[in-house]
Amino acid sequence: MNVELKEIHPKNFRCFDDRTFSFGHNTIIRGTNGAGKSTLFDAFTFTLFGKDSSGRSDFGYKRRDPNGEIIHELEYGCEVVFDVDGEEKRFERVVIEKWVKPRMATEKVLSGNECAYYVDRVRCATKKEYDAAVAAIVGEDVFRIMTDVYFFMSQKDDFKKAMLLKMAYGTSDSNAADELLVKEVLSANPKFADFVKLINGVSIAEFNKNVGKKISAINAELAEIPTKIAAKKEATPPVDDWDGLQALIDENRAELAKIDQQISDENARKASANEAINKLRSEVSNKEYELLQRENAIRSEVYNSELATRKQLAQIDAEIASINATREQDCKRLTADRVMVDSLSKQLEQKREQFRTIKAGTYQYADHELYCPTCGHPYDRAKISEQKIAENQSQGRAIRADYDRYAQEVALLETNVGNADARIAELQSQKEAINFQPVDIDQMLANDVNCISIRQQIDGLKAQIAAPAAPQTPSTLIATKNEINGKIAVFLQKLGVKDTIERIEKQVAELEKKQAALNNELGELEYQQDEAKEFQKAKDRQLLGKVNRLFTIVTWDFVSEQYNGNDRIACNCYVDGMPYSEKNHAGQVNAGLDIINAIARTEGVHLPIFIDNAESVVEYIPTDSQKILLMVDASANELTFEV
Repeated sequence: MNVELKEIHPKNFRCFDDRTFSFGHNTIIRGTNGAGKSTLFDAFTFTLFGKDSSGRSDFGYKRRDPNGEIIHELEYGCEVVFDVDGEEKRFERVVIEKWVKPRMATEKVLSGNECAYYVDRVRCATKKEYDAAVAAIVGEDVFRIMTDVYFFMSQKDDFKKAMLLKMAYGTSDSNAADELLVKEVLSANPKFADFVKLINGVSIAEFNKNVGKKISAINAELAEIPTKIAAKKEATPPVDDWDGLQALIDENRAELAKIDQQISDENARKASANEAINKLRSEVSNKEYELLQRENAIRSEVYNSELATRKQLAQIDAEIASINATREQDCKRLTADRVMVDSLSKQLEQKREQFRTIKAGTYQYADHELYCPTCGHPYDRAKISEQKIAENQSQGRAIRADYDRYAQEVALLETNVGNADARIAELQSQKEAINFQPVDIDQMLANDVNCISIRQQIDGLKAQIAAPAAPQTPSTLIATKNEINGKIAVFLQKLGVKDTIERIEKQVAELEKKQAALNNELGELEYQQDEAKEFQKAKDRQLLGKVNRLFTIVTWDFVSEQYNGNDRIACNCYVDGMPYSEKNHAGQVNAGLDIINAIARTEGVHLPIFIDNAESVVEYIPTDSQKILLMVDASANELTFEV
C-alpha cells in the first residue's frame, strides 16, 4: 500500500486561520523559526490521532491573537487528504467549544469541547467509527515509526529488538516470529533442544527473571543455614555417663518397688478394717430405720385414738372463725350506719326549723330568691313562701326516707351482732365441755420398751465404730518413697539430655543435608542461566544474520560487554560501521530512512516521512516513501513549498 499526503487544510489551528497546503512526492517546506513548519506536522497527527507529533494528546492547538490569548467560539481542526494507491481519501477532525450560562450568572462560561469527525466529508456517528477508518489505512503504532526518522531509535531496546524480529521473519506476530527463529536455532544447534523444552514457550527474559528469584531465595536460605548449625552446636549440652545414669535409675526403681509392696500390704490391712467399720455403719442404719418405724407406729396409734375429738374441735374452731369474720364486717357497717342516722337526724331537725321560720315569716331570703336576675323586678312574696314550703317538705320527706332505711338497717345489724355473740359463747361452752387432753407422744416414745431396746443396740454399734481406727501407712515409708522418686527424677532429667543431644545432632544433619541439596539446586539454576545466555546469543546470531540483510547502511548487534565480565542483552545500531549515537544529524536521518525502508518492505506500506531540520542533510538515501522536508530558512518569513 502506498500512502501519500496530498493536502493539509488547517482551520484556526495554532498560527493558521484557514489555509490549504498541497504536497508532492518530495516536498520541501522552507520557513524561519516559528513560521509553522512543525505545526503542519502537528496538524497532520492531530487529524488522524488527536495528538501532536510528539504523541501528546493534551497540547495547545487553538488559534491565538497577537497577545497570546485564545480566540474563542471558532471551529478548530484540520482536514488531511491522502492518495491511497491512487484513490483519494479525506479525514477531518473539528473541535467546537461548548458555552453555557450558569444560573444567576451574567456571562457564559466554557464548559468543554465537542469533537466532530468526517471521513470523505461524511460525518461519523462515533469516534470509534472514525478511528476504525483511520486504522484501515495505518495503525498509530506503525504510523509513528514510519513517519518520523527518529522515532524507532528513541524506543527501548526490547521494543527495537522485537520489531527487528518481526521484520526478519515477515510477520506482525512476534510470537510466531520467535517460534520460527527458535526452529532455525535448533536446526543449527540441536544441543539446545532440552533447554527449549525446559522453558516451554516462556520468554528467556521471563525465564531468567524466575530463575533469578529462585537463586535469590536459595542464597538467602543458604546464608542462614551456617548460623543455624553453629547455634544448635553451641546449644548442645555436654555428654554424660549415660550407662551409669541408667544403672542408678534401675537400682532406685527396684528399691521403690519394695517400698510400694510394704505400703500395699499396709493398705490391704487398712482396707479390711474399713470394711468391718462399713458393715457396722450399715447395721446402725438398719437399726435407725427400725426405730423410726416403731416410733411412727406409736404416733399413728395415738393420732387415730384422738382423731374424732380433734375433728370435732376443729369444726367448732372453724365455725367460730366464720362467725367472727361475719360479725367483724357487721360491726364495721353498724358503726357507719349509726353515723349516717345521726347525720340524717340533724338534717331533719334543720328542715323542721326552716319550716317554722318560713311559716312565721322570719326566714331570710337571698336576693336572687326575691328579685328577677334579668330585670330586677321583685317576685310575689306569698308565692315565694309557698314554693319554699313545698321545697322544704319535699326535701324533708327524702331525708326522712333515708333516715328510716338506715335506722332499720342499724336495728338489723345490732340483732345480728347480738346473735353472733350468743353463738360464739355457745360454741366456747361446747369446747370447754369436751375437755380434750392430748397424749404426750415424746414421753410415750421415751418409755416404750421396744424403742429403748433398739436405742441401746444402736449405741453399742456406734461404740464399736468409734473404737481406735487401723493405723495409717507409716510416715517413714512415705518419706523414703518421696526421696527415691526425687532421685529418679534427677537421674531422668540428666538422661533426658541424651535425647536433646540426639535431637540436635539430627537437626544439624538435616540442615547439612538441606545445605547440600540447595547448593546442588543453585548449581543447576546457575547452569540454566548460562544455558539461557548461550541460547539467547545463538538466537541473536541467527537473528542478526537475517536482520542485517534487510538494511543498506544500518547494522545491528545485540550484546554489550559489561565491566564485571557478564553480558547484557541490548540492541545496538551502527551506521556505516559507526555507533548511531556518534553519527551527525545527516547520518542519523539517513539511518532512520534506512530503518523506515526496511519496515515498509515488511509491512507492505509506504507512508509520508516528515524530516525536521532537513537543511543539515545534503544527500538522502533512496526511499519509495513520500518525503516532506522541513527546512529552516531565515529569509522565508512565510512558509514556501517546493514540490
